Amino acid sequence: MLKYFDDFVGKDLEIGVIAELMLYMSVNLTPIAMPLGVLLSCLMTYGNLGEQFELTAIKSSGISLLRTLRPVFVFVLFLTIGMFFFNNNIVPMANLKFYSMLWDIKQKKPTMDIRAGQFYTGIPNYSIKVAKKMADGITMKDIIIYDHNNTDGNQRVILADSARMYTIMNDRYLLMELYDGSSNSEERSTKSKGRNALMPINQFFRNDFSKMNMVFSLASFDMSRTDLELFSSNKAMKTLNELSYDIDSMENEIRIASYNIHIRLPEIFDKHLLSDFEIPQELTRSKFKKDTTVVIKPMEHSLNSNRTQYLLQNRLHITVKDGQLTDSSLVNIDKYFADRKPRRMAVEYAINKARFAKNAFSGESTRAENILLTMYRFVIEKYRKFTYAFTCITMFLIGAPLGSIIKRGGLGLPVLISIGFFITNYVLTIVAEKWAKQGFVDGEYATWFSNLILLPIGFYFLKQARNDARLFDSDFYLVVWDKIKIRFRKEEKRALQSA
Repeated sequence: MLKYFDDFVGKDLEIGVIAELMLYMSVNLTPIAMPLGVLLSCLMTYGNLGEQFELTAIKSSGISLLRTLRPVFVFVLFLTIGMFFFNNNIVPMANLKFYSMLWDIKQKKPTMDIRAGQFYTGIPNYSIKVAKKMADGITMKDIIIYDHNNTDGNQRVILADSARMYTIMNDRYLLMELYDGSSNSEERSTKSKGRNALMPINQFFRNDFSKMNMVFSLASFDMSRTDLELFSSNKAMKTLNELSYDIDSMENEIRIASYNIHIRLPEIFDKHLLSDFEIPQELTRSKFKKDTTVVIKPMEHSLNSNRTQYLLQNRLHITVKDGQLTDSSLVNIDKYFADRKPRRMAVEYAINKARFAKNAFSGESTRAENILLTMYRFVIEKYRKFTYAFTCITMFLIGAPLGSIIKRGGLGLPVLISIGFFITNYVLTIVAEKWAKQGFVDGEYATWFSNLILLPIGFYFLKQARNDARLFDSDFYLVVWDKIKIRFRKEEKRALQSA
């Protein structure tokens, strides 16, 4: 929320709007926060059981650790299934309402703040300037008001020596009481006399007043709600079925772009390499078909050479069948390129053809690349709905055995360990998704990357917990260190004896 804090300042938002926005943001963060909650609760629960020697009593009664973890694991399993449906149905709806409301807040005008010596244009069709504003925030001196309701420039100006300003009708309208001033307006008239009958004459009106009330509508300061359908195309607002449909549509658009490139190759390479281009089998579903015969007509230029004029007047029809030139075509080509000017013309024609090919193919390829990058993000969003839910099981397999090993409850050590594993999971997820957005790895593997790394760690902790390992006891490591020192001493003695 701190990222959007600047958009809230000076908007005079109601408490209900802020509370609703916080609710939608909380729903948005729930898929990320739930695994952390599972990890912390498992660490605290089994840490307290171990600290109070209740796990020892359970094991001494013949109940294994796996049987002790089974009820909680079943609960976490149902929680994982519920989180999947929550991510698929509730989170997209909350994202849609959150970002639409955030957009409306950004578009909302700040509260009215008329400052001395500055023109204020926050009220539509009016421009207000005051020379001095009193400390009470109501009384003002030397007021100038430009009325632009007629959209004809500064044709109406209201001047006042002083004024009082306050809101009425539940802050729906602004009432400004003007004292000792005048209303000046200039109106155009189509009636004129004499030689300038066709030229309009402007008429000036001035009305002096001792007191005049002006009422301004403050409806423009209200927060208007935008249609939710305008935001529904974003990937964060879509369910699993909608994401799958969009991904399939993007794949089809990429195939169409690739087909457009392949189908235009015969137009570009119409003199050579024609037989080397074939449309891939996966693109043959399109209704277009590749021509097997291409007739080439050289470009016409106004040259002075009689031989060139003869050749151009009698155009060369070079027929290419199955990518091969006929003998008569080869003879015509030799005659045609015997002169230098036609050769230069052919080179220019080839350059123009290459430029055309570059422009034609770069447009389609850029379009396909943009669609592909967008599709990568949609694929990541699709598999997030599975991986964020499955992370609850991963965190349970880490937290429950680890809590029984460390035998510490409360909010001390369990919180530190939870934060450490949560940061590790978050960093692995962000790095893998960044690779997937750039196309280095598949989006499906990228979203499962953190679980694939942390899940073996959970099974390792589970194995150590079953064996009553003392991984977090200092005595355990002291004993291991003593064994290492004894071994090195024995090796040293053997080396001395052999010497």
